[in-house]
Amino acid sequence: VETNGNPVVVDGIGGLLAVVRVDIHTGNRVVLSAGSNSSVPRGSGVSFQSPFGIATESTGNFLVTDISRNAVIRIDRVSGNRSLVSGDPFGDNAGSGPDMSSPKGIALKGDGTIFVRDSGGSTYSERIVQVNATSGDRTIVFASSSSAYTGGSTIYGLATGTNGAVIAPYQQTMNSYPVGGTIWG
Repeated sequence: VETNGNPVVVDGIGGLLAVVRVDIHTGNRVVLSAGSNSSVPRGSGVSFQSPFGIATESTGNFLVTDISRNAVIRIDRVSGNRSLVSGDPFGDNAGSGPDMSSPKGIALKGDGTIFVRDSGGSTYSERIVQVNATSGDRTIVFASSSSAYTGGSTIYGLATGTNGAVIAPYQQTMNSYPVGGTIWG
């Protein structure tokens, strides 16, 4: 949500492949950023393939996860220009550390540190990856082994608390009974 209260949303897979600003008073939608592969291109830089999650930086710019690029992309809130922050092993591969695999949820700490909910590929069923907003370097801060739980563990969302802790609401199935709570923080 922007400071004026207007929500900014991702129109991803099967949609415009764009970041869209919605006027809360009229419901009108305006494309803020979309690559050359969209039916309504706006801004320059790396195109989205499958944009998914979105978060707002303290500058007002947006960070978007792209599950096909395995990347985090920064969107300039005024121009709509897109720049790669971290990931994209199929292209520029910004930052170092473990590659992301289908990054979805995204949240920011007050200091600008980025946290991404990631599927973890074949090694883990779920993980949270910390991304340096400047260098793009990636570090795994939480990983649930695919064999650790009966039925697995699913992280549904990601947020940061007032003390900077990462909170990941989840549902974990143990012996067919769902159990919810905080994963890390």
